[in-house]
Amino acid sequence: MNTLKRTAIILAVGVALILLSSLFGGKDISSRSIVLGIGLDYDTDSEIYNITAEVVSPHENNETSNVQFSKLIEGSGPTPEEAVYDIFTRLGRIPSLGQCLIVLLGQDLYENIPVDSAVTFFSYLNSFKDSSLVCCVKGKAMDIMQNKLPVGKSFSFSLTELLGSSKKAGVISQSVSGFVRSQAGYGKCGYMTFVSFEEEKVEEQQEQSGKEGSLNCQNIAVFKDFDYVGVLDSQQTKGFSLILEGYTGQLYNVVKNDRPFSLYVSNKNVQLKFDKTAIADADFSLDVLRTGDGDPRNSLFMRKPQTVTDSQLQDARSQIEEDIAAFFEAQSQLGVDITGLVKKRDNLKEGDALPLSEVSINVTCKQQ
Repeated sequence: MNTLKRTAIILAVGVALILLSSLFGGKDISSRSIVLGIGLDYDTDSEIYNITAEVVSPHENNETSNVQFSKLIEGSGPTPEEAVYDIFTRLGRIPSLGQCLIVLLGQDLYENIPVDSAVTFFSYLNSFKDSSLVCCVKGKAMDIMQNKLPVGKSFSFSLTELLGSSKKAGVISQSVSGFVRSQAGYGKCGYMTFVSFEEEKVEEQQEQSGKEGSLNCQNIAVFKDFDYVGVLDSQQTKGFSLILEGYTGQLYNVVKNDRPFSLYVSNKNVQLKFDKTAIADADFSLDVLRTGDGDPRNSLFMRKPQTVTDSQLQDARSQIEEDIAAFFEAQSQLGVDITGLVKKRDNLKEGDALPLSEVSINVTCKQQ
């Protein structure tokens, strides 16, 4: 009798698993469209959000006999939620955001309205990955997503890979969840990568949507309480990357035998503190850059060590100090503190001016 009961239980569990598999397996996958990236624009006249989603489209293109990896689907609505729902009505499939890599905010959106309605919608979704990136773009997000990049068949994949692999080149990225946390934290100041498209000049431009070119991700946009404040230039952004934890690879040109060559930041130790005034203490390790050499971890290295002189280190140190000073000056002018330095001051009161107009910058440099 016990054997019969065990057999019945096993059979019942097996039947239940089969039913669950049929209900939530193939049917669920076939009823969804996997979204790789999302672009959000805003029409200030109609107050409508326009969304562009890059969705996986693994079907054969009969004209070229190539596999079309993805395609762009557009939707619109008075809220980001309704714009996403509009995509569902157009596709007949539920947009699956669990694999979304990146969210792009168009210029008409972040320059005219607070971005909280856009970014918090995605950050609060249970299926949305905390590691998904957020950027703001020059122009319309819809337009930049239609362009063709030199590597990769997917715009979202290519941009995400660029930002993810460029941390050792000083290129700054930000996640959706990280940005939302920054707006709720001390000072409510944060940043995201500012992306612009640089068209490649070709003699014969094919008559089709999208142009060929590359992306420039060398700047960051600054926000305070979800409001757009401005874009840092390349020097100011470089200064921020120098003091931002985890970012190395910044390049500095020095002279050897009357010829320029490049040093790169290979390691650093930065401390921000207050002792009556704001202080930035930074120790940098530099080495000679040899392009074309790479180890399995994709980091540049020297095949043979070369000695860097004290005068060359001094030259690089002066340039580093100028970049960091330019960043702190930009923070002071914009009235933001994306470093979180001010919160280290114990006697700072609400309403006080940010004490970042004069920061004592102490930099030391050595060869790695």
